[in-house]
Amino acid sequence: MKVALWVLVLALSILACGKKKPDPAQQVRAFMADWERAVDTKNLTAVDSLLAPTENAAPIDAQKFLAEIYVSEGITRVNLVGRQLTIGEKQATVTGRLVRSGISDSLATLNLTLLRTRKGWRLAAYQLRPFEPVKPDTSAAEHPI
Repeated sequence: MKVALWVLVLALSILACGKKKPDPAQQVRAFMADWERAVDTKNLTAVDSLLAPTENAAPIDAQKFLAEIYVSEGITRVNLVGRQLTIGEKQATVTGRLVRSGISDSLATLNLTLLRTRKGWRLAAYQLRPFEPVKPDTSAAEHPI
């Protein structure tokens, strides 16, 4: 009886040690892959499923979100490049440049705020603004030595 109990405790401890906590960065990358797929196909249902439920703020309208990305910025297909991830315990921020497929010109900067929910990461807020490239410092070129 003692041996069986000891074997059971040993087996449970081995199982407990084998469980790994999910990597938040990997989860955010998986969310972004789903997000890009949903936005590329302009699938309202898929985009809507990636939105976070909101209690106090007005929810994001998936149709308005897609229209803002595609119509006002003239984008025919979404590519989010130059991503920067900031991941916290319950919130993450993804910043990147939206570009047209096959064209390297950046059209807009997109900031996404993600919240961790029971269903995983979900889009809670976004900010889309025109892309402003970093201007090179030409002061040294104007005054040669």
